[in-house]
Amino acid sequence: DGLVMCADCRMWYPVVDGLLELLVGALAYRQDRLDFASAHADAIRALGLDPEQGSEQDQAVDLQLQQQKHFDWYASNATQTYSAYERTPFWVAADRIAFDAWRQEIQPGKRLMDIGCAQGRSTFKVMDLDLQVIGIDVSKSLVRQALERYRQGNYRARATFIVADAHDLPLVDNAGDYIIIYGVLHHLPDPQRTCREVARVLKPGGVYFGSENNHSVFR
Repeated sequence: DGLVMCADCRMWYPVVDGLLELLVGALAYRQDRLDFASAHADAIRALGLDPEQGSEQDQAVDLQLQQQKHFDWYASNATQTYSAYERTPFWVAADRIAFDAWRQEIQPGKRLMDIGCAQGRSTFKVMDLDLQVIGIDVSKSLVRQALERYRQGNYRARATFIVADAHDLPLVDNAGDYIIIYGVLHHLPDPQRTCREVARVLKPGGVYFGSENNHSVFR
């Protein structure tokens, strides 16, 4: 456990059991921040930080919050988990159509970002390749499942999972060779903003792999 801080604004973000939550404002998991601050208040103050600042709220982002709550629920609902959804015969076939083609374009030793990674549904389609992988999603419950899935396996890729907002990717310019956004943009209230972030984060000549809803379920 630990925290990551911004040297300019002094905002801090918790790392709990290896998972970094980089959400801000209304999207931040407020109770998790409060629990972390309570457990580590002395250590936080010793760094010259305010224990309460990590749970600071701003104006609610209603549509994003709805999506966040939906996928937190979907992580482990009693009817059908997201992992069970991934394993249905239709999606096994549809995923293979997309990823068999994409995998042929991916070169070894590169960096790939999976934006909207959920519990790893798209991420683990490339985890056997020689890659540095960063998975990002706004649902902490699903990202936690992706991290545990990675820990329990033996994968060639070296992966990191982060809880963050696709509208404001916590990544520097020209950070990645490949970006995957697999069936995610239609969940976002401002998909154009995320596409601008993709253009910013991709290296010159980088490749964006995307699949979204259209007139056919095959996208």
